[in-house]
Amino acid sequence: MTLALALLLFGLAFCGAFISGLVGVGGAVVMIPLLYYVPPLLGAGQLPIQEVAGLSMTQVLAAALMGAWSHGRHALVHHRLATATRPASRSAAPPRSGSRARSGSWPASWARAARSCSSRCWSG
Repeated sequence: MTLALALLLFGLAFCGAFISGLVGVGGAVVMIPLLYYVPPLLGAGQLPIQEVAGLSMTQVLAAALMGAWSHGRHALVHHRLATATRPASRSAAPPRSGSRARSGSWPASWARAARSCSSRCWSG
């Protein structure tokens, strides 16, 4: 990665966050087009769509974790609602390592980490 591309990505992150907050849409809606189309237009190099998607997912994960932590810290979690949505959340979780998993499913270590985090988050 060149210095120009790194500086451009840093600037795009601030612009994307500002636009996302100003308009009130999710960050990925703004960041994916910015990261994919703007660097080649400015001659700073191009990111493959896989890297753009990975960067966007990382940003969404960080925002979700910070939001959950902040809401939990200020006791703003509606526990009855969280308990009611738990079955749907569990059904979307990756399969357990002992079950018949599809090929290409999450590695067992990721599945264990997701289940561990889920059980800690919902046990309150």
